[in-house]
Amino acid sequence: MSSFKLEGPEDGDHSASGVGAAVPKSEPPVVRLRRELELVIDVARAVNSSLDLDELFPSLMLRTAQLLRVERSTLWLKDETRGVLTSRWSHGVGSTSREILLTEGLLGWVARQGQLANVPDTANDSRFDPNVDENSARKTRSLICAPVRDKAGRVVGVVECVNKKTRAFDAEDELLMSC
Repeated sequence: MSSFKLEGPEDGDHSASGVGAAVPKSEPPVVRLRRELELVIDVARAVNSSLDLDELFPSLMLRTAQLLRVERSTLWLKDETRGVLTSRWSHGVGSTSREILLTEGLLGWVARQGQLANVPDTANDSRFDPNVDENSARKTRSLICAPVRDKAGRVVGVVECVNKKTRAFDAEDELLMSC
């Protein structure tokens, strides 16, 4: 049972710690591991630095996008009463809030099933709703989504990472999303 816990920079951003520096596509495993560990430590620092969710989550989504090396990442919150998922915090998308029905698309499937979904080619997955790209200049080619659970284990949202920059999503990405 995979889930992204509520606890998340673009390539080319350079911070004092070196986090976010562009790296070659074929970096050695030890270099990749070091970069990933630095990002995890950076996430822990962010979580410990603020209790203001509007400050914390944009930073976490930025770090999630960098860690998984994706074009965009979004945290969708589940509204059981209205039967929708609402995009609350995103990186690489803009600030417009969007809603989708819990009964529709891959995000709805992840929210209902409580399972991670790794989709290397959205055109070949019947769960993906191509209408999500309708009002966007970007096309969703691949994505990985994981349920977000509360302390009781209930699904309260979904983390979505779109369009891997370097390769297809793999078991390492699934592991990172299930932390």
